[in-house]
Amino acid sequence: MKVLIVDDEEDVRQSIRLLIPWSEYGIKQVLEACDGNNAIDIVMTEKPEFIFTDIIMPGKNGTELLTWLQQNHNQGKTIVISGHDDFKYIQHTLKNGGLDYILKPIDRYEIIKSFENALNNWKVEEAKRNIDVKRNQVISQTKPAFLDKMFSNLILQPHSNQIAFEELNKEFHIRNYNQFQMAILSTDMLQEKILQKYANHIDKLDFILLNICNEILAKSAEGYAFKHLNKENEIVLIIWKNFNHFDAKLRKINDAFMEILHTPFHIGISSINLFPGGLQIGYKEAKLSLRQSNYLVGQEYIHQFKGKASEISNTLFFSDYSEAIVIAIKSNEKKQIDKAISKFIQAIKELNSVTLDQLEYWRHEFYLMKSYLFKEISFEEKFELIHKHVYFPLNKDGRLYLDLFKKELTQYCEVFAEKLADERRKNQNIIFDIKRYIDNNYHEHLLLQSIADQFFISREYISRKFKQEFGLNPSDYIEKIRIEKAKILLMNNDLYISDVASAVGYQDGRYFSKVFKKVVGVTPMIYKSSLKN
Repeated sequence: MKVLIVDDEEDVRQSIRLLIPWSEYGIKQVLEACDGNNAIDIVMTEKPEFIFTDIIMPGKNGTELLTWLQQNHNQGKTIVISGHDDFKYIQHTLKNGGLDYILKPIDRYEIIKSFENALNNWKVEEAKRNIDVKRNQVISQTKPAFLDKMFSNLILQPHSNQIAFEELNKEFHIRNYNQFQMAILSTDMLQEKILQKYANHIDKLDFILLNICNEILAKSAEGYAFKHLNKENEIVLIIWKNFNHFDAKLRKINDAFMEILHTPFHIGISSINLFPGGLQIGYKEAKLSLRQSNYLVGQEYIHQFKGKASEISNTLFFSDYSEAIVIAIKSNEKKQIDKAISKFIQAIKELNSVTLDQLEYWRHEFYLMKSYLFKEISFEEKFELIHKHVYFPLNKDGRLYLDLFKKELTQYCEVFAEKLADERRKNQNIIFDIKRYIDNNYHEHLLLQSIADQFFISREYISRKFKQEFGLNPSDYIEKIRIEKAKILLMNNDLYISDVASAVGYQDGRYFSKVFKKVVGVTPMIYKSSLKN
């Protein structure tokens, strides 16, 4: 913290310096000024928390300085030290935020007491300022998510969602407008460099896009851009005035995307509709204009609503090629996979148009094929690449980048093939068969010797290999899986502890309780009670 002493007499400034033990109060620096003008310069650069000032000084005097401080630095605490016992000066001091008026000659006890009062006053206000800053930070962080939710809900129920309408009216005064126009930007279609940078961080990309959109829309307070929470990979822009400038605004937004992200985005625009009743109509129009535009040819990024649905129909199905792709994946041969995918890509090249509707339908068929393959071998493990969202890559002209699309699909299928092959190898491994046997029969009276007899191998071999593969010996694994199943059964209020014990393979309820406490840390009864609480 800093203190500024303002007085035209140097000996007075020096006296104030010596009267107060500044370091004991956390003051790091004591500054001096010889008049009001000098003081203003110092306040503007140093921002001192406390100011001691005389009233009568050459140049800008103390009363003028107090007025300036009240207007420009009112968080600082000011104490006047003057040789003039004049009520008008005292009144001016209090009126302009001064905390105290001390008469010269200065009494040490009085000035220390006055400074302590100013320090306590500043600390209270600083604590409140810090709370306000944190509150504003929380509000600024949560406000966009709140507005996203309100706009998304209003699109979903434009007639009946009065709560969302009122909340948005508080923020944007939308009650003053009876028309709107809408645009939709999809992050399902990304250029190669954006795909490489943001495919696994789509929320970060959404944040950048929304900031750019709202930076441009906010300048004229004519609309707002939000993330549609009910639809994946979709940003919606809505304006309620200056409709004749909307196309130009969107092009300006795309120019900003080019400058910051080095790529434009496809945007679909609705016609002008009534607000708020026509929100669903406007949303469908904007989406239709985006989804049914041709992404195989042309160079346009802004897609206007044509007034009706396109007559372009889906004439190519991924499912017509999936059987060959499935066979190639099962073979785990990269050449076969590449050949099968190439046939599908070649068929796309022979089309006259490709719409977002078609692309999404192909993606849906692709996911169905993947589900079929996983279900065939009861595949349950999670792999990041396998569960990664399939995006549609665009070239620098904004058209479907078929070579990269082929590369992406081929990479996916090669990963599937390797994981499927791994899973088959595991299924053929006897230790995994034993684990599966335990998983299915944990509730039975399982002994290691009986398991060994079941699989015609020694118990020592099972113990050694099982621990190498899973990090636990078979007995500990049986105990672990039984306790995990027991924790689930304890959620059922209708089951007694003895019932749960029997269901997971313990015939002795007391022994079950002992084992449960060893693993979980509390008895089954206490655990069950905690679930109720």
